[in-house]
Amino acid sequence: MNNLKKENIEKCIWHIQRHYDKLLNSEDDEFREYEIFHIQASIECLIRVLNNKKPYPNLDRDEVF
Repeated sequence: MNNLKKENIEKCIWHIQRHYDKLLNSEDDEFREYEIFHIQASIECLIRVLNNKKPYPNLDRDEVF
C-alpha cells in the first residue's frame, strides 16, 4: 500500500471517529442527522480510497481533506 493511500485511509477513519463521537454526545435530533450525513460521506470516501479511486468524485484531488 502506498503512503498516500495509507494516509487517506487514516484520515477517513479519523473523520468517521470524530463524527461518531459527536453523534454519541448529542441529544439534538437535527444535529444527529447532520452527523450521520457526515459519517455516510466519510464512509463513501473511504470505500473509494480502498478501491483505488479518487476520494471525491467531482474533484481532481488525490488527497483526503
